[in-house]
Amino acid sequence: MRTMFGRLTTALGNLWPSTRKLPLRLPSTLRPKWASIDDGKNSDRDLRRNFNVFSLILFVLSCSVLGGWAFTTYHEVRREVRHQLKSALDDAAVPVGLFFADHEAVLREIEWGSLVNEQSAEPLASESLTQILGHWRQAAMLEADGQVSENWAAIPLPGENELQSLFAEAAEERRTVLSSPFNIDGTWFATLVRQARYGDSSKFVAASFPIRSLLEWWSGLVLPAGTKLTLMTQDGRVWVERPQPEASDENTLNVEMLFGLVGDAERTSGSKVFKDDKGGLKPEVLAWRALDHFGQILLATLSSDDISAIWRQRFLTTWIFAAAASLAFQLATLLIGRSVVREARHREAMLQAVSDSEDRLRDIANAASDWFWEMGPNLSFTYVSDRVREATGMDPSSFIGHRVFEVLDPRVDPAAAQAHQDDLERQAGFRDFTYQIDLTDGHVRWIKLSGKPRFGMNGAFLGYRGTGTDITVERMVAERAAAAQARLTRAIESSSDGVTLFDSSERLILCNRRFRELFFPGMEKLVQPGASFTDIAMLHAKAGRNLEAAKHPRSWVAKQARLRAKNEAHEIRLDGDRWIHAEHFRTPEGDTISLYSDITPFKRREKELMLLAAENTRLAAAVNGTEAGVIISDPRQPGDPTIFVNPAFTRLTGYEPGDVLGKNCWFLQGPETDPATLETLESGLKSHNPVRVDIMNYRKDASVFWSRLVVNPVFDDDGTVLYHVGVHTDISEQKRVESELVETKEHAEVANRAKSDFLAVMSHELRTPLNAVIGFSEFLTMEMLGPLGHARYKSYADDIKSSGLHLLDLINDILDLSKAEADKIELHEEPLDLGATAEHCLAMVRSRADHAKVTLINELPARLPSLLADERRVKQILLNLLSNAVKFTPAEGSVRVFVENTRGKIKLVVEDTGIGIAAADIPKILEPFGQVDSTVSREHEGTGLGLPLSKRLAELHDATFAVESVSGQGTSVSVTFPSHRILRKKAA
Repeated sequence: MRTMFGRLTTALGNLWPSTRKLPLRLPSTLRPKWASIDDGKNSDRDLRRNFNVFSLILFVLSCSVLGGWAFTTYHEVRREVRHQLKSALDDAAVPVGLFFADHEAVLREIEWGSLVNEQSAEPLASESLTQILGHWRQAAMLEADGQVSENWAAIPLPGENELQSLFAEAAEERRTVLSSPFNIDGTWFATLVRQARYGDSSKFVAASFPIRSLLEWWSGLVLPAGTKLTLMTQDGRVWVERPQPEASDENTLNVEMLFGLVGDAERTSGSKVFKDDKGGLKPEVLAWRALDHFGQILLATLSSDDISAIWRQRFLTTWIFAAAASLAFQLATLLIGRSVVREARHREAMLQAVSDSEDRLRDIANAASDWFWEMGPNLSFTYVSDRVREATGMDPSSFIGHRVFEVLDPRVDPAAAQAHQDDLERQAGFRDFTYQIDLTDGHVRWIKLSGKPRFGMNGAFLGYRGTGTDITVERMVAERAAAAQARLTRAIESSSDGVTLFDSSERLILCNRRFRELFFPGMEKLVQPGASFTDIAMLHAKAGRNLEAAKHPRSWVAKQARLRAKNEAHEIRLDGDRWIHAEHFRTPEGDTISLYSDITPFKRREKELMLLAAENTRLAAAVNGTEAGVIISDPRQPGDPTIFVNPAFTRLTGYEPGDVLGKNCWFLQGPETDPATLETLESGLKSHNPVRVDIMNYRKDASVFWSRLVVNPVFDDDGTVLYHVGVHTDISEQKRVESELVETKEHAEVANRAKSDFLAVMSHELRTPLNAVIGFSEFLTMEMLGPLGHARYKSYADDIKSSGLHLLDLINDILDLSKAEADKIELHEEPLDLGATAEHCLAMVRSRADHAKVTLINELPARLPSLLADERRVKQILLNLLSNAVKFTPAEGSVRVFVENTRGKIKLVVEDTGIGIAAADIPKILEPFGQVDSTVSREHEGTGLGLPLSKRLAELHDATFAVESVSGQGTSVSVTFPSHRILRKKAA
C-alpha cells in the first residue's frame, strides 16, 4: 500500500507539469470520453455531472489509499516497536541475571566457608572478608533473631516480619531467597538471604544492595517513549519498575493469564501484541523474558496510546500532507473541467509559487545549522549534504562509501562507544551521539549525530537517515561554564569563612564545609540544599551551641530573619566564648549571600586591649600617684635618652620633664657617686637584665641624696627590649639611720665582748671559792673529823651546800648563755635515743616532783627513730623544761611528755597543768633574766635563764622552740627537730 501511494504521488507530480503546457482548450483527441463536448447531445449539466462522478470516484479512491497507507504504517510501527522492545529486553535481562548470580555466588562462598583462614580453618573476620570481597561491603552474617553477628558491620535490612519470613523460607527451601524492596532514608534496598551451613547452621548469610545499582544496567537502553520496564515475580507481584523505581504490591498484569495465551516454547522469552478486549490486558505490545534467579520475569510494555503517539510523531505530518495533496488534486481535477482557461491564466502564477516554495525550502535548509546524511544497509554513507563542509571543513565526498567510525572519532567513554556501535549493528535508532573531528589545521570540532533506521515493506533494513549538528561552540561554552563552576565551588570550599546562598524564597542553594563546621559540628549531614532558612536556624538553635538561641529559639530565629532582610551585619555568640561575624548581601536576582567569619581571636584581642587600656589607665594613675620617682628611657635610640618622668621624680630631683626629656639617663650622678655602683648599673643596662642598686645622686640644686634605684627592661613578644623603667626611692633618711645603727651596733658589740670577757673571768673567779665552799660543806655534813656538836650545825652545812650548788648552776647557765649568744658553743652530735634520754631526765626530776605532789607522765613511744644531736645539750633542754613545769604546777597536778610526728619531723612536747602564762608575757620569759613575777616577794624563785638557754640550744640543733600557754590552764612547750636530723633505719 505504501509503494502504491508513492507511485500515485509520483504520477500526479509528473502529470502536473504536462498539464501546465496545455493550450487554453484541449484537443478532442486528448480529452477523455467523459470530457468530450457534444454541443448537440450533451449539455453543461451533464458535463458537470460527469465531472462530479469522476471527482467522487477519485475521492473514494484517495480515501481508500490514505486509509490503507495509515493502517499499514501503524502496523509497521507496532512491529518495529515490538522488535525494539524484544531487543532491549534481551540486553536488559542478561546484566540483571548476572547481577543476581554474582550476589548469590558471594553468599554461597560465605555459606560454605570457602572464605576461611588457611592456617586456622576458621571463617574470616569481617575486616578480612571486606578486603577480599572488595565492593561487596554490604554482606554480613545474621543471627536467627535478625541481629548482625559479632565482628560484622551493620547492613541495611528489611523489617523484622519480612526478615523472619525470609529466614523461614531460606531454611525450608535450602536456597537463596530475595526480599521485596524496602526504603531506608529515601533509598531503596533489597536483601538476599541464605542459611549458613558452615559452623552454626542457625545463622544466616545476607547481602544487601541498593536498587539503583540494579537500575543502572537499564540506563543505557534505547527504548520508545512511554516504555515501562517491570521486574515481577511469578505470582504477578511487581518487584521494581522503571522509570518509577518504587516497590508495589499492585498486580498490574496477570502473569498466569499471559502465559495461558502463549505456548510453552515462548514462556522463557517472547513478545506479543494484545488488544484491549483480550483478558482485560491493557498493554497492546508486551515483551517478556524469564530470569533464572528467584523466579522473576522481566517485562517491557507499551500501550496503544504510546504507539499511536509514535505513529503520529513519525507519519501524521506526511499523512496530512498526502491528504491535503489528494484533496488539492481532486479540487484541481474538479476545477480543470470547469475552467481550463482560468487554470491557464494562473499557470504562470502557480509556476512562480512553486519556484518560490522550492527556493524557500532550499534557503531554509541552507540556513539551518544541521546537515543531512544517509547510510546504506552496510552502515556506509550514501549521501551527505553540502552543509557538512561549513560545519566540519570536510568534503562531503570524503564520507561517501565509508562507515561512520572510519570517518568520525567517538571520543567518549569506550563503553558508550561500544553501546553505540551495538545500536548500529542491531539497527536501533539513536539520538545526539557526540563525535570529535580533528581538522588538518590542528583545531578540534565536535558534532552530534541523530539517526533513525529505515526498513522496507518486507522488514528489510535499508540503512539510516539523520542529521548532524556542530556543537563545538556549545561544548566549549559548557566546558568553560563547568570549569568556572568548579573554580567557584573550590573557592567557596577553600574559604576560611562560612558561605551560604539562599534563593529568593529563602531556600538553601549551597553552603560550604566551613559553615557546617561553625554552626553544626557533628551534624553536617543534616544541612542539605533545599532546606529553608527558618528550619536551618531552628536546627542550630536547638543544637545547644548558642546559649541565647537555646533559651528563646523562636525569637532568636525571628531576629536573625529580620537582620538578613535588612542586610545588616551582626555578631553571633556561640558557647565556649566563640564569636561569629555575619554579613548578608542581596543579589539582583533576589538571592541572599551570607558570609560567616570566626572573629573569636579578634574578640579576645579586643578584650585584651580593653583590659590593657584599663590596666594602662590604672598604671598611669599609680605611676603619677606614687611617691617614688619613675624615669623611662628608650634603649633603641642612640644614647638611651629619657622619654618619661613622673611628678614624683620632679619633686625628688627638682628636674622638670622639659629639663630631662631627650637627655641621657646618667645626668643625676656626680663626682661622689660610687664608680663600682655605676659600673654595676651600666652592666645591667647593657645586658638588659634587671638591676637594683643604692646610689648617690645629685638634685638640680646640686644637693646630694641617696636613691634606691631599680631598673627593669620591658620586652615585646619577640624578645626585643623596648624600654628601661627606673624607679627612684629616696633612702637618705634610711641611710642616715643605717649609719647610726652601724655605729650603735659597733658599740654594742664592744660592750657584748666586754661582758663576755667579764663573765668568763668572773665565772672562773667565782667557781674556785664556790667549789671550796661546796666541798667543805660536804666535809662537815659527813662529819669526817668527828661530830659537830650541835645538831643544827649539820643542817646549816646542808644549806651551805645547796646554796653553793644553786649558785654554781646559775653561773654555769650564765656562762652557757653567753657562749650561745657569742656562737661559741660546739655541739658534739651523735645518734641519740630520744626515748632513753627523756626517761633519764624524768628520773632526775622525779624526787622533786614527788615532793611537790606532781605526777610525771611519760607517753613517749617504745620505738622512736634515732636523732642526730648533742646528748648533753638535749638533756639540758629537757631538764630545764621539766624543772620549770614541776616548779609552776600546783599539787595534784601533772606533767606530760609526748612526741608528735608531723610531716617527717619530730615534735617533742612537755605539757603541764600549772598556773600558765598570759599570751602577752610569753615573749618576756624568752628573754634572758625575764620573769613574769619580778617583785621581791615573788612566790617562785629562779633566774629566768632556763627558757632562753633552752631556746638557744634548740636553735643550734636547727629545731623550732615554741611556747603555748593559757593563764590558769597550763603551759605546753615544744621542740620540733627537722627531718634531716632524723636517722632512718636502712632496710636489711
